[in-house]
Amino acid sequence: MDTTIDGIDEIKRQVQKQIESEEKEYAEEVTIDPDRDTIAGFSSSDIVTALHNNESGDAVLFKTLFKDKTLYDHSEGIWYLWDGNYWKEDKIEEVLLSVDRVVEVYARGVEYLTIQRVKACPPIHKH
Repeated sequence: MDTTIDGIDEIKRQVQKQIESEEKEYAEEVTIDPDRDTIAGFSSSDIVTALHNNESGDAVLFKTLFKDKTLYDHSEGIWYLWDGNYWKEDKIEEVLLSVDRVVEVYARGVEYLTIQRVKACPPIHKH
């Protein structure tokens, strides 16, 4: 094993490169489009419906967000991730990190609906 400074610096560089790659792939920001009433492509009505449907609603959001990126094999009980060329087994449960995106969609939905309700309230006049 190369323990020289150059070897350590190269390892750090490769690790940083991998981190940036994974952040770009998995940590997409959930955005709100106030002109179209959408959060990450979902209408606020879709989000409220998903929320009321509990786990089924969560599954709908997850399925929509990660279509063509994740696959669950029920017969084997194994998750697979698409790496761009083939489905690879998710041995370290990376797919569980994807649930954070569903949570983020709910959070942004609440934020959007709160802003809309505040805007709809009549102004308070102080005398």
